[in-house]
Amino acid sequence: MCGVGDPDQILFVYTTEPGSPSETALRLLASWHDRDEQPAPVGS
Repeated sequence: MCGVGDPDQILFVYTTEPGSPSETALRLLASWHDRDEQPAPVGS
């Protein structure tokens, strides 16, 4: 899928079978991203 405003960007969408090892792995990857997005503690 390409965005209208920027044809050089592409959006990839991944899906898995519910309960499969692939779902577990994809959720693990998503948790790494979520952890990176948390704001830094105040005073650091």
